[in-house]
Amino acid sequence: MVSRRGHFLGASCLDSRKASSQVVLRLAVSAEGPPLPPNFALGEQQSVSNKISYAENKHEKLQSPPGFSMESSESRVRFGPFTLDVYAMELRKFDHRIRLRPQALTLLIHLVTRAGELVTREELRDRLWGEDTLVDFEHGLNFCIRQIRRALGESAASPRFIETVPRRGYRFLRPSSGIRSLAVLPFDNISRDPELQYLVDGIPEGLIRRFALFADLRVMAWSSVGRLKSGSAPSLAFGKKFGVGAVLTGAVQSLNGILEIGVDLIDTSNGSEIWGSHYQLGQGEIVDLQQTLVAEVSRALHLHSANMRVPTPESRSPNVGAFHCYLKGRHHLNKASEEGLRRSILHFQEAINLDPLHALAFTGLAESYGLLGFFGFMNPRDSWPKAKAAAFQAIQIDDQIAEAHASLGMATLFYDWQPDAAQTYCRRAIKLGPSSSAGRRWQACCFMALGRHDESVAAATEALELDPLSPLAHILTSTAYYFGRRYDLALAEANKALEFDPHHAESHRFKGITLLQLDELEKAIPELETALRLMGEGPATLGSLGRAYARAGRAQETESIIARLKTLAERKGVASSSLAAVYVGQGDLEQAVCCLEKAVENRSSWMVLLKVEPWWDPLRKHPRFERLVRDLQGGSRFEGSS
Repeated sequence: MVSRRGHFLGASCLDSRKASSQVVLRLAVSAEGPPLPPNFALGEQQSVSNKISYAENKHEKLQSPPGFSMESSESRVRFGPFTLDVYAMELRKFDHRIRLRPQALTLLIHLVTRAGELVTREELRDRLWGEDTLVDFEHGLNFCIRQIRRALGESAASPRFIETVPRRGYRFLRPSSGIRSLAVLPFDNISRDPELQYLVDGIPEGLIRRFALFADLRVMAWSSVGRLKSGSAPSLAFGKKFGVGAVLTGAVQSLNGILEIGVDLIDTSNGSEIWGSHYQLGQGEIVDLQQTLVAEVSRALHLHSANMRVPTPESRSPNVGAFHCYLKGRHHLNKASEEGLRRSILHFQEAINLDPLHALAFTGLAESYGLLGFFGFMNPRDSWPKAKAAAFQAIQIDDQIAEAHASLGMATLFYDWQPDAAQTYCRRAIKLGPSSSAGRRWQACCFMALGRHDESVAAATEALELDPLSPLAHILTSTAYYFGRRYDLALAEANKALEFDPHHAESHRFKGITLLQLDELEKAIPELETALRLMGEGPATLGSLGRAYARAGRAQETESIIARLKTLAERKGVASSSLAAVYVGQGDLEQAVCCLEKAVENRSSWMVLLKVEPWWDPLRKHPRFERLVRDLQGGSRFEGSS
């Protein structure tokens, strides 16, 4: 059972054993105040009868007013961080009871059940005090309103819940946040324990996956927010820059095997807290915590589970050990390096060994093998079939996981070379995960392969809106412009990617090849050299640099690149298309076509783009190249690929 310990006031609370008592003191509302008129206590009995009478008028079921969240017990209404239990006569903020005098509590109940309506002072007098009351009604009513406002943490000058209508009465404001966009920022690892980092990253990433299932909520992708350092993004500035209405922040600390986790939901329009809490739990309770957080945040934002596209894949509690292995796998997969991808596979496989029905682990396995093939780190005949098998297995276990369908779309495009079929999987991924960028990313690539450039730009732009901090998202948009021969726009997007991460190898590579198309060799070569230094022996980067050296007439460097690519081709069965690029740069078109034929035989991922890749423009009229394109488009090369 996840144990909640009150409202989380910030990272400092985790370092203080006084946090809980501070919370109680802050939330408790003193009953002390001006002395009440002699007959004021009579209102308690009247309030109970009024309350019951009101419920009876509602057919014995208290209906949740529009904009409110009604809990399983029909007597409880949620607004913001507060819970009002009508029949128990209790007001709580999180798990802490707020003390209110019975008359003030009855007044609050009456206003809440009439949310959005003007309730006149005369009506309140008749309802709560009675027409013939002898008490100082004005004094009593004003005192109750002040007490309620103090309990709700607001003032008459800036009301959040209770609006004063001068000389007439009061209106309880319907709690409609209007927030339909969210960023879950990286949690802070207060322990500074590197062994805990996979868990610190895994919690917000899992939350994003769950929030992405709400049809009426746009959620920023983890590949964007995960690049931020915890605490580096002020809520107000972040919200204005990226157009999100709220951010969820958190901090994690491990003390004697117990995790202490604090979270805060912040309104980026004004920096105010919408909701927050603090939990203590064991590491085996992380799945329960994520489900609890989604429920609490969705209530605070007035989202409804009926608007969720599908149930979460973690609704079946997985093996605890398998779940932690899965989180470690995601941690390494997100590094997107060859070493990180290979390490992620080990963790995902370990998770599957512990829990053979762990659908998300199969999904992670599909992504890792797919990216190894995509970046040329692994022979495509080895990587892509494994990616497809893992994706199919994930879908067989749970066909509602958007990322599994996106991975299958990726494999169908880059291994089977069937962009039309791949789009079917991508569309399914987008439907299941409206806030997931993966489906849109590979859909954009499908449009590129088909030569539908405007549609590829549109899909890439949609992916970028969900993933605005990711260099790869900007590079995808750059690629769409590049294949459409709109090199100035492609260069602008590559520069934006480098603004977010000056050390991102693929961004330097793409900037370099775009500069090559603009015949700016002196600028292109340093970018490609930087990319090679950052990436290592990536075949695409080697081929790009070798092509630049060849065009610049730097024969010695060109031959060195050719030798390295031939070694990769022999060792991993990759690099034939990269060799072809270098030969095109040298003007040796026959050798280039021979290498492309070999690349098709080796099932090189990039052959699906043969029709649109600007590198091959000098080969367009070569008879064997024309035959290659016809064969690929006609499907004769696809036999045995599945």
